[in-house]
Amino acid sequence: MKIKKAFTLAEVLITLAIIGIVAVVTIPTLVQKYKEQVTVTKVKKAYAVLTNAMQMAIIENGTLDTWGFDGTYEDEEGNTQISQEGSAKFARIFSKYLNKSTICEGNMDCIGGYDQKVMNGDDYTIEAQGAYAIILNDGTGVAFTPWYNGAVCENRANACGSITIYTDLGKTAQYGVNTFTFYAYKDRIVPFGYRGQTGDNSFEEKCKYNGGNFENGLACTGWVIEIGNMEYLRCGDLSWDGKHKCNE
Repeated sequence: MKIKKAFTLAEVLITLAIIGIVAVVTIPTLVQKYKEQVTVTKVKKAYAVLTNAMQMAIIENGTLDTWGFDGTYEDEEGNTQISQEGSAKFARIFSKYLNKSTICEGNMDCIGGYDQKVMNGDDYTIEAQGAYAIILNDGTGVAFTPWYNGAVCENRANACGSITIYTDLGKTAQYGVNTFTFYAYKDRIVPFGYRGQTGDNSFEEKCKYNGGNFENGLACTGWVIEIGNMEYLRCGDLSWDGKHKCNE
């Protein structure tokens, strides 16, 4: 007589409980990592698209220092403001070489307005107002901010302005999470916080885990482009030539 072996009900229930506990612990992490990788892909794609648009714009219009747009200025109360005319001119030339679906001139309402946060969740108050923004066909928001023109940014060491992308327009803009900024030099686009950048806008200064800098997260763009992850959201001991992941 052969005896058939099988799991008891208690053993099955214990196994299911263990599987459930493992799922509760691991699935949120896996989902978060997946969302981050989607963001990384969007940032890299936007960088490639903007770089290509820059090259085409330069061929037909010359380098940015010759475009003649006004930069930022101080109003009567001493607040820094973005020249709406300058921002519009900056963006109009650039946007000819982008596949866009929506244009907002003189405001950023179509990409969430001015309500933004830094990486640790603190509010970030944008002093300068009036940026020209567009939404690309893939749903990425892009804002153009002129800084200088002519002789100032003719020097290749000085940026003519900045270009900021918004990867998730359905959520509050947050630097280093869904909002990433690039320098617009006269002949190239460079991510904030690029490898080798020193000073106030370096990765070490403005992409800090739980950092309190008023622009924390602004300099995470370079890391996302080159390293290809967002591990800086979970630990603070990452470095260009050292750890690239928290669990290394």
